Amino acid sequence: SDVFYQNPFFPTVLRGISQVAADHNYAIQISTGKNEAQRLEAISQMVYGQRVDGLIFLYSKPDDPLVQLAIQHNFPFLILGKADSPFISLVDNDNIQAGFEATNYFINKGYKNIAFVAGNKELVVSQDRYLGYKNALKSHNIPLDENKVRFVSGFLLEDSSYKISKKFLKQDLEAIVTTDTSVAEGVVKYLNEANIKLQIISFDSVKPKLDIDAYVDVHAIKLGRVAFNTLHQIAYRAAIPALMPKKALARANGLVESGMAASGLLAPLAAGGLLMWFGLIGIFVIDLFTFLIAVTTLFFARFPASHAKNNATDAT
Repeated sequence: SDVFYQNPFFPTVLRGISQVAADHNYAIQISTGKNEAQRLEAISQMVYGQRVDGLIFLYSKPDDPLVQLAIQHNFPFLILGKADSPFISLVDNDNIQAGFEATNYFINKGYKNIAFVAGNKELVVSQDRYLGYKNALKSHNIPLDENKVRFVSGFLLEDSSYKISKKFLKQDLEAIVTTDTSVAEGVVKYLNEANIKLQIISFDSVKPKLDIDAYVDVHAIKLGRVAFNTLHQIAYRAAIPALMPKKALARANGLVESGMAASGLLAPLAAGGLLMWFGLIGIFVIDLFTFLIAVTTLFFARFPASHAKNNATDAT
């Protein structure tokens, strides 16, 4: 929970999610915890109690029990980051390429003694940016020195990176790649106290207020918007098996996909013709009529009660 409020990436992503959620008349529920057990308990209550329609995990790590819980219960979710399985929906930047470009920025300026300071080692984003760092060094035939690489841990990343900087930044360095501004804050604090001048690059969604050389834009608001839109589609498709018998499921999925493809292809053509034939007022009348058909159809649609009963049984 502390990491969520410390790192500006997470509130910024949440802004993007909230913007699109408001457009669809959805409310956002935030779940955090001091440790994995607390987070698992909170997510379990959401899933078993049907409190939410879907889950967005704002981080990615291997063998996450929270993700496994959603998979076991066929609950709509996606990961903001890289997933272990190709069958898991995700939204992510190319963090390997981002790490490569951040390191390459310094190499192109003539620097070779470049350190790498990252956040929690267990997070995929830290590993991906580290891989990009190594790839950039390798592409310029610069040997990797593990003594110039550090991963920080714990909730207070700024404090941890400050303490680590005291121990290893006394080497002969020219520049530092940090994986986010929370880590960069601790590094900058130590460098200022020690009166050491080094070039620093970090990752953020807005220009950091820190005295650093450059930053890589991670487009956090856009990630949040795309994440919600993607989850909305997943939740929509997840409702089909609950409404249709198994023997008709393939046909239903085919009709849904065909309808979505046809609307994207034919709607612009039909809009031009309808505007010419019926005018703007006529289009509004047609839109209202089709809306009433959709609402009437939803009024008679009923989800089977067995799904809720199964979840209630699992919870006990």
